[in-house]
Amino acid sequence: MDNYISMTKVNNLFWLGRYAARVDATLRYLAEWYDTMLDGLAFDYQEFCYSLEIPCIYKSHYHFMRSYVFSKKNPDSIRSAAEIMLGDGMVLRETIGSDTLSYLQMTVYAIDKAAITTNPWLGFQKVCDLLMAFAGRCDIYIEDQGIRDLIKCGACVERISLYLCFGYPEESLLKDLQKLMAYTARTSLPSTLNPAALSLLQAQKYRLEQGEDLSVSHKEMQEAAEALFRF
Repeated sequence: MDNYISMTKVNNLFWLGRYAARVDATLRYLAEWYDTMLDGLAFDYQEFCYSLEIPCIYKSHYHFMRSYVFSKKNPDSIRSAAEIMLGDGMVLRETIGSDTLSYLQMTVYAIDKAAITTNPWLGFQKVCDLLMAFAGRCDIYIEDQGIRDLIKCGACVERISLYLCFGYPEESLLKDLQKLMAYTARTSLPSTLNPAALSLLQAQKYRLEQGEDLSVSHKEMQEAAEALFRF
């Protein structure tokens, strides 16, 4: 990584990865429930809010989907997360490139377009496709591996945190945990890592690789992932 990159930019890169993963992973999770909600089956949005530790301000399943996914005024919404993601990307235009940035802009436009369609699921898929394209362009067009790794570290931390909240199988957790440990092992910013959090995550990765259960709670795992980087 460029030795002269500022810590502010390091922070922006990490959070760009986190917010991009937040939009993608949360939409994919909700998409699994969308059709069942249309069929009249209940989605426990109150438990969803509780798991993410956000206020449950929603009056119905419909209100939840409209506000949590699409509202620009809801600070917890996916739309708000996408706006912050784009803001980080704008600050990093010279680092990630204008063409790569354009995929973040198209992601926000796609969310807004989905909000006014009769079938938001198709819009969800478009958003996820654009974020996959953004990740691909980062790999191809950002030459500095350290910069790519910072974005990926942020994405892994966010997915691990969300997978733990959503109760995903440990196989999914292990994949991102392995990636996160690989990226941190070659980071040029060792002073930004929390040794205690790193040790806990490494130990749990080893347990999962051996086919054993986690020896700590999901909450402890999530807290360690969230505390791993100190900017």
